[in-house]
Amino acid sequence: MNNYKKILEWIYRHKVASMVIVLLIILGVPFLIHVLFKIKAPISFMEHEWSAGELLDYYGSVLAFAGTVIFSALALWQNQIIKEESDRHTEMLKKMEIQKHMPFFCLDDMYSSGDNQNMAIRLHNKSDNFADEINVENFEVLDSERKVVNVSQSANVEKLSLIGGDSMLIRFKNSRFNGENRVIRIKFNCIDKFNEIHYYEACSLKENINRFKIRET
Repeated sequence: MNNYKKILEWIYRHKVASMVIVLLIILGVPFLIHVLFKIKAPISFMEHEWSAGELLDYYGSVLAFAGTVIFSALALWQNQIIKEESDRHTEMLKKMEIQKHMPFFCLDDMYSSGDNQNMAIRLHNKSDNFADEINVENFEVLDSERKVVNVSQSANVEKLSLIGGDSMLIRFKNSRFNGENRVIRIKFNCIDKFNEIHYYEACSLKENINRFKIRET
């Protein structure tokens, strides 16, 4: 189908050349047949056994066959274009529906046992959409150069799913660290009601590790 598209694009860009080629095929070949039948063959082997009319009839049949093939190819190409547009439209509607029912979260209410040790953060489902099989990875603490300076050893969640508006506490097991000019990065994922998996990354603000920005990855 791509070759047909390239041919049609070439015809569209070279209208004059395309018209000349069509005229040569329609008028040039019959004229050439007429001229050849006027010229005497130099040897007996090259003497024609067909009449000019028979050869023109044959050429007309070839043109009719070629026209049928071309129009069939155009019909197939057009159907392919319509199918591709329909598939794109269907895929777009599917993505819009998934986006519409995707859970959105926020992290807040951070606690620790002192010096940011064994932190606990509350995860809120801000959307009206169901989030299932929530999986939270161990968090990382990054310095100003985005180098990892601390990693939690485990992440325990209170629930595996959250309905819209619900929340839960995530408890980490981590050693002490200085929160100044540090960024906490937490990665987690969940499954929506369409069984589509969504991945998220939450990063705290450098000026305040108690506040997070979450984005889908």
